[in-house]
Amino acid sequence: MGGGTEEDPFLIYSYKDLVSFREMCTNCSDWKVPYYARLEADIDMQNQLWRPICIETGVESHQFAGVFDGNYHTISNLYCNADSLPEGGTIVGLFGYCEGQANIRNLIIKNANIKGDQAGVVAGRLGYKA
Repeated sequence: MGGGTEEDPFLIYSYKDLVSFREMCTNCSDWKVPYYARLEADIDMQNQLWRPICIETGVESHQFAGVFDGNYHTISNLYCNADSLPEGGTIVGLFGYCEGQANIRNLIIKNANIKGDQAGVVAGRLGYKA
């Protein structure tokens, strides 16, 4: 699966792997999440409620500051609704909050349904480079 470094990126082959990557980011001790990941297959999210990678709530605040290489694969049927997330949060998308250094590239997203105060298909909020 990979360690999440530039030399050894976290490899994502399935929905389950994407969830594991999200949890890896959630459990990062640094508020700027520096991990590297690469999508290795197309993923159908099947309109399951998605909790964004690096969500910001009143309790939790992480900003993705790493690299996510979609490797020209497709994530389809992405559904995220801030009102339906049990922990709340208004910044939603595949990623919730991305810091200015974040690099999300070579990614195709089809059939996304994203609802929230700060919502975007790829990221709900893009921060500044600190």
